[in-house]
Amino acid sequence: VCRFRPCVTMSRDMLSYEPGEMSRYRWRLKWLRLAALRWVQVSSLRRGDGAIFLTRYAAEVIQRVGGPIESVAIIPHGVSPEFRRDPRREFGSPIRCVYVSPTDRYKHQWHVVRSVANLRAEGHDLRLLLVGGPGDSAAQALLEAELARSDPQRRFVEQQGFLATGDLPGVLEGHDVFVFASSCENMPNTLIEGMASGLPVASSDRGPMPEVLRDGGVYFDPESPQSIADALRRLITDRDLRERVAVRAAELSAAYSWERCARETWTFLVETHRRINSAHTGHPSVNGRGDT
Repeated sequence: VCRFRPCVTMSRDMLSYEPGEMSRYRWRLKWLRLAALRWVQVSSLRRGDGAIFLTRYAAEVIQRVGGPIESVAIIPHGVSPEFRRDPRREFGSPIRCVYVSPTDRYKHQWHVVRSVANLRAEGHDLRLLLVGGPGDSAAQALLEAELARSDPQRRFVEQQGFLATGDLPGVLEGHDVFVFASSCENMPNTLIEGMASGLPVASSDRGPMPEVLRDGGVYFDPESPQSIADALRRLITDRDLRERVAVRAAELSAAYSWERCARETWTFLVETHRRINSAHTGHPSVNGRGDT
């Protein structure tokens, strides 16, 4: 809503731009909120002198909705060094899976619970920790209904509330598999934290997740408990696979640092400022990039 120049807009929201995700909230106040956010955000992106997107996927989807933007930078967020661990080589008993995200309709925690229940029925001793607590009341109701069906006595599923970022590395260190079942993300921060932690990753195949995780994990359809179970089964039964993807995920996570994020962000801001000043004054600086 600001009118000052030069102005750079950073995009950090995707729910407003994914039609399939918006439909999950139809006839609810949240749908109106998301629609209003999309209008404000598109307006800001169009008026700005530059735009920062966190992933290439987000840049492409949002520009399809709001129109092309002349000056764009793709600058992902980073992962704190506290998360970085050597890749996990051995599984414990039971095998402990962890999923870090507040409960929401696009996070699909109830499908993850169903998939773990199916694997336990096959004889695989799995436990599941859901970290993040209730976010959306309707999604929490879906999760509780699945828990009542699959694990009424809470023998293998635990849900924790919000945890401070500083507490998460220790939680991840005590687990064997990182699960990420979101179907909509701009930048999947918890995914790169899981990658850095050295855990083998089973991830949703939606949105920017394949762009970020690449060949460092096993993918599934987040709306199919069978697909999630198939991905988890591959990791828990194939030691070579889980070691390979854990090593690869840790390697890929090294590209995501807050130092890189800060450096590239400030570079883009400075270059945008120089470009706009040069266009206004007609006098480029001695380095040819804009007015100093």
